Amino acid sequence: MDDNKVICFSCLTAYHIFVSYILSKTVYKSNYKIIILSDWRSDVRKAYGNLKKLNIWDEIILAKENSQTLNIVLQQINELDLKNIDVLHSFSWWGSNFNYHLINSVLDKTKVILTDEGLGTYFVKEFDEHLNKKFNYHTLDFNRVSEIWLFDKQLYISKLNKPLRDIQFKKYIDSDLKFEICDELNIIFDYKHEKKDWDILFLDQSLTPSNITSYIEEKYLLMSIIKAAKDYKVLLKKHPIHSNLKFVGLDVNIIEHNIPWEVIYLNEYIENKPQKQNKIIMTYNSSSFLNTRIIFKDINNNFISLSNLLNNFASKTEMNVMFEKFYEKFKKSYRENFYEVKSLVELQYVLNNISNTQKII
Repeated sequence: MDDNKVICFSCLTAYHIFVSYILSKTVYKSNYKIIILSDWRSDVRKAYGNLKKLNIWDEIILAKENSQTLNIVLQQINELDLKNIDVLHSFSWWGSNFNYHLINSVLDKTKVILTDEGLGTYFVKEFDEHLNKKFNYHTLDFNRVSEIWLFDKQLYISKLNKPLRDIQFKKYIDSDLKFEICDELNIIFDYKHEKKDWDILFLDQSLTPSNITSYIEEKYLLMSIIKAAKDYKVLLKKHPIHSNLKFVGLDVNIIEHNIPWEVIYLNEYIENKPQKQNKIIMTYNSSSFLNTRIIFKDINNNFISLSNLLNNFASKTEMNVMFEKFYEKFKKSYRENFYEVKSLVELQYVLNNISNTQKII
């Protein structure tokens, strides 16, 4: 990478900050770097102050988007010095006027790189069309996109044809740099590592706000999953947009904070790796679930996808087809200790089988 280029990251979520940090610390270590954060989420606003404690970015900007009119958002974009930006890493624009209009405002010479924002990036055009149809979000002019960077480009399945590039991470956490990376990520997200005792980690998702299920269906499904795992110590990582009301009455320990799972797992990977063998991680379609395999290349634990189980409670959409297509490709590279279940009975069977063969409990 040309060290003279000016690199800009535009972030909406804590996960976007995590990926921006990785790229800033490695690929763009010697470049002039700008990071722009939208203020629409409290965890991002909190990280804004912590970013200033590190000598990584040359400019750190907090864009005021929360409860602001479009004119105020556009005014802030107009006040930015866009002419010197050579590369813009953008993650998502869905629901964000700032990110959407920033992509359309940078000069033609600026290379726009769509950057791994989770599962949706692997079929980004189809996901964009789905969200536009469902929520009337802005649809991006993909002619503006130069490249797409992913943690595993082999899993890309979109009809959008763009140059792809892998984001390297594993080689850095297998070097001495991992300690510095972990310490700085802990500073950014104000995280103090807490060792947790669990057999099963459930990575929850926001089904009701995404109009995938009703609240009653979501609560029933979650209660049924916890019941199926009643003989195990279950730890639940809640989705950032959920309050704890959803979890009332559930006999389960909850990770309360909104720290990206990848940061929590990195701490476990470094400090507690021998004790995190033969555990079970399960979810519906959480990107964090997939990243544990993709980013960390973890094959020492068991991974249970509940995507097909969710389909019993949710109406079938074009996204179901994309999920199925993605998982078929995913299994070709990450089949070991990976399970898909279609019913609660099958979930209990898989859990018992793993327990009997690997002595989980």
